[in-house]
Amino acid sequence: MPQLHRVVYHCVSEAAKAKIYHCLSEFAANQLSAPHPGVLIYHFTTPDKKNAPLTIELTEIYKDDTVFWQHLAGERQEHFGRLLTEAFTEESRTGRLWTAQGTFANEEIFKHAIGGMGAKFDAKKDAGFLVNDTVNVEALENDEEFVYARIFANVEQKDAFEKVAKSAGKGILTFYVSTLQPTEKPNRVEIILLCRDDSGADLIKSNASEMKSLLKDVEDCRVYGKNSGETFSALKSILGEAKVNAGESDIGYVLHPQARKAFP
Repeated sequence: MPQLHRVVYHCVSEAAKAKIYHCLSEFAANQLSAPHPGVLIYHFTTPDKKNAPLTIELTEIYKDDTVFWQHLAGERQEHFGRLLTEAFTEESRTGRLWTAQGTFANEEIFKHAIGGMGAKFDAKKDAGFLVNDTVNVEALENDEEFVYARIFANVEQKDAFEKVAKSAGKGILTFYVSTLQPTEKPNRVEIILLCRDDSGADLIKSNASEMKSLLKDVEDCRVYGKNSGETFSALKSILGEAKVNAGESDIGYVLHPQARKAFP
């Protein structure tokens, strides 16, 4: 089953951030050169470079458990492990939120492995899907047409997003709504949309009234990949100009260039 890993990491300094980015650059290059096309999105960025230059976001979606374990293996596993432990130290951060969601085979082993690095497993799925079983695989052949949009909002009727999810077309790879901190912030959701640009716009336009009603209290929306196209415009039309920003990808990719190979 698919997995989603989301990390918001507050670096203690520019030097600590540089060390982490060096580590992530090597990781991303490995996903492309190995390659691991089932690592569908492997994306690292500083969402607000002006106001929060030391806060980075990591987004990873794995098609299934097998892909997750495979991307950790290989002849350079020891090298990558050393990079990880040297960069992501307690001294390198002032705060961190790492959530892992999905269904995990060998759950005890999995949770021991990444729980020991700080991952939390209490995030709650509210609606949607991590990987669309009916996605048009031919659409995955053009990664330059893909959009990754991330929205933080405060929402009360979170399950109402299921109606939106059910209307998603075959150009939508991911539409996922979850509460990252159910105890501390029970109404704060994150929405992840990974899609072809035209398909994302169609989804938003066909559910504009519903989404406007649900998303009255939006904190922030960032759009990566094809971040000035139809989906970007559609999001602005329902959320307002000020809430939607074109994001800059620092490391990694929005959709693996060979993602088509992950879908037989």
